[in-house]
Amino acid sequence: MKTYGTTHKGLVRKANEDRFHIERFQNGAVLAGVADGMGGEKGGALAAETVRQGLKTFNGDCKDVEGHLIQNIRTAHEKIISMAKEKAELKRMGTTVTAVFLRAGRINWAHTGDSRAYLFRDGHLVQITDDHSISGFLLKQQEITEDEARDHPLRNVLLRCVGCDPLQVDTGEFEAADGDIVLLTTDGLHDYVTMDKIVSVLRSSALLDAKLDSLTEAALAAGGKDNITAVALEM
Repeated sequence: MKTYGTTHKGLVRKANEDRFHIERFQNGAVLAGVADGMGGEKGGALAAETVRQGLKTFNGDCKDVEGHLIQNIRTAHEKIISMAKEKAELKRMGTTVTAVFLRAGRINWAHTGDSRAYLFRDGHLVQITDDHSISGFLLKQQEITEDEARDHPLRNVLLRCVGCDPLQVDTGEFEAADGDIVLLTTDGLHDYVTMDKIVSVLRSSALLDAKLDSLTEAALAAGGKDNITAVALEM
């Protein structure tokens, strides 16, 4: 099992409001997650960091993985709501979260917002999560294409987030296979790097860290207009 994570503030934003977390447990399990904050430099970073700190409390020996992931996210959600009520400058803060937990060959995932989880298997890339955004909704309804979704003027308007009431979290699970790569990204990467480019990089013979660094470089070459974060688990 190989893991790697990288984050970059991009070429336009003054601060990095993305966060990521990777943790290996003594039982061999691995937890990984990304969060993309919103609500201004201060609020967005604080919201994403609240989720990251919450992931650090995850119990790798838990029996109900899905329930534990949801409760973990809910606890962060309640903290964000509380902080937003206390300070006016934090009123609109929130964050995405996409997290995966691998144990004994099985992967559980939890997700809300427009960060993404992908599965790269046998040379093919599949997006596991849905984008909880206006463009993501229109794409799912087949009213726009993937290229149109990437350039849609309302692509950054979220329909769900941690810190948005009511909290809604998608979950799922699947069996991992040798050679799989589970890739987590924030929109600063997947809004600027095409699926074809991601596939090309993941198919290369480069090591996992070099692959993710190449994806970051591709996002920067496309303008780097947002914070860029990627995390991967390679079986």
